[in-house]
Amino acid sequence: MHDGVVIGIIKAISPAAQAESAGKAFEWLAFLTSKRIWNEDVGDAIETICAMERADCSRFKIRYEIVKTYFWVIIVTIRELVAALIKLPLR
Repeated sequence: MHDGVVIGIIKAISPAAQAESAGKAFEWLAFLTSKRIWNEDVGDAIETICAMERADCSRFKIRYEIVKTYFWVIIVTIRELVAALIKLPLR
């Protein structure tokens, strides 16, 4: 296929399909994070990645955004766990 045709097909993909493909990069995080973190941080990242795909950003920039999201979601999850442990009553 010609590159122009492929780009046209990618641009024609619905935003819901783009969000689904971006969301696949973060599937495993759903098991490790709370629903609040998933909705806020990962949801924002999926929106950003979809916008980057629509703007024809390079694969490197998109992968960088994914890695950056992994890092911050792990940091926020650790923070949440530590905060929950601090609130536990000591016996």
